[in-house]
Amino acid sequence: MRTLLTIALLLQALAIQANPLLPYRADYQVWRGDSELGSGYYQLERLADDHYRLGYQSQVGWLFLSDTRTETSEFQMASDLVRPTLYRMKRSGTGPDFKAWIRFDPEQGRIDAQYRDAKTRLPWSEPRFDPLSYQQQLRLDVAAGRTEMSYPVIYKAKEREYRYRVVGEDTLTLPFGTLETIKLERDRGEGSSRQTYLWLAKAHHLVMARLIQYKDGDVQAELKLTKLTFTTDPTLRASRP
Repeated sequence: MRTLLTIALLLQALAIQANPLLPYRADYQVWRGDSELGSGYYQLERLADDHYRLGYQSQVGWLFLSDTRTETSEFQMASDLVRPTLYRMKRSGTGPDFKAWIRFDPEQGRIDAQYRDAKTRLPWSEPRFDPLSYQQQLRLDVAAGRTEMSYPVIYKAKEREYRYRVVGEDTLTLPFGTLETIKLERDRGEGSSRQTYLWLAKAHHLVMARLIQYKDGDVQAELKLTKLTFTTDPTLRASRP
C-alpha cells in the first residue's frame, strides 16, 4: 500500500486518462460472506448535452426473503460539479413495498423529498446530492486527484454528510478479471459499528470494481464486478483487462 503523497501523484496522472462521464453499464454479483445473493448493475447514460442519468438496480434473495430495488438520478454537469435534478427509488419484495423521490429546484429555491410516508422541504443550496449522484461526484473527484471528500446527501428525507478518503491501492481478482484499483474508505466517525470500502478500477475510467460493507466485523453485503461495457466508443465496448 502506497503513501498518500504517492497516491495523490498517481491520481493526478489518472486525471489525464480517466473520463468518469463516459456512459457505461457495469454488472455485479451481490454476496454476503460466502453466499451469492443475486445481481445488480449500474448504468450511466448521456441524455443530451451535459445532462445525464445514473441508474442502479439489484435483485437479491436470502433464504425466504427477496428484495428488488431500482434507483435513478438525473443530473446536469456544471464544470466539474454534479447538479442533480430528480432522484427516484422504488423497492419491492418481502415486506411492504415503498418508493422515494427527491426533486432539486433551484428556480423555486428548494429541495423536496419523500421517503416512504416521510416528506421534507429544504432550502436549495449546492453542492447537495442524492444517494446516486454523490457516487458520480466521488468518481470525478478521485479523477481530479482529491484524496479526502465530503458530500451533503439527502437520504431518507434527511440531510446527511458522507465522507470518504483514499486509503491505498489494491490488485483485485474478480469475476471480471484482475484489476488495479484505488481503494477508498467511508469515514463514518469514531465508534461506528459499520465500515464501508470501495475500489475504483484505474484502467477503466474509475468505475467501481468492488464494494464491501461490514457491521460489527461481519460482511453485510459485497458487490463484485462481472462485466463492464462502455457505450459510446466502439474500441471500449465489452472492456476487459
